[in-house]
Amino acid sequence: MPAPPASPRSCSARVHVLPFGAMQSAGGAAPGGKPVEEMLAGLRSAAGFLRGQLGRELKLRQAPRLQFELDTQLLHAHELSELIDKAVKGQPGPREEPDSDEQEGT
Repeated sequence: MPAPPASPRSCSARVHVLPFGAMQSAGGAAPGGKPVEEMLAGLRSAAGFLRGQLGRELKLRQAPRLQFELDTQLLHAHELSELIDKAVKGQPGPREEPDSDEQEGT
């Protein structure tokens, strides 16, 4: 989890999270699915405790309020990579030579 960006007044920070296995179709961890919602609900309920731990660990007078959100950027990047891979598989690569049948006919 990267460092959360704090607002200019440092009273709140958004924490973008992605559950393990969210990019795999198995396990029902698709965005908007029940396991993801349960994970976000758990993090939101523990936000006060995590805020206290963060403040103590970083020795802050006032720790930012943590807002947990699902990080969809990695999911979108993964989907785009899969689409590109599928498109590339359908086309011959730059180093592939034509079939021997095509060479004999010319």
